[in-house]
Amino acid sequence: MPASFEGGTQAVLRAVTRLGVDTKDAVLADASGLAEGSQLTPATLLDLVELVVDPEHPELRSIAAGMPIGGLTGTLGDRYLTSDARGLVRAKTGSLSGVKGLAGTLVDDNGRQLVFVVLVKHEKETGPFGPRQAIDEFVTNLHACSCTS
Repeated sequence: MPASFEGGTQAVLRAVTRLGVDTKDAVLADASGLAEGSQLTPATLLDLVELVVDPEHPELRSIAAGMPIGGLTGTLGDRYLTSDARGLVRAKTGSLSGVKGLAGTLVDDNGRQLVFVVLVKHEKETGPFGPRQAIDEFVTNLHACSCTS
């Protein structure tokens, strides 16, 4: 692919499609994750997270291992500080104008690894902190849910 934003975008979409992720509805403005106009469905994001933790793809495991850890590292270093989920959430944050998101894994209170994607659409004027708080509350509750399915 050409050494350009367009070439990088095409390369990313082709690579994940070859790994079995449905990208038909994916729109990447420049493959950086920062440009306005990018769109991924929650199902596509979930497929990507499941892919990087799939034992059938050990070559991708470093992606999951490198994600920020709630209450400890990176963009989650200041989140989950007083939550029982602290240290048990590994996830990638996402922010575009009017949308906040978090996609990753957590270990629930039964010791099972769960994958999740949370996207919150909000009015740009309200700012990111209410949606961020709602996402963190959801993930904390998911950690404690003792879900059976």
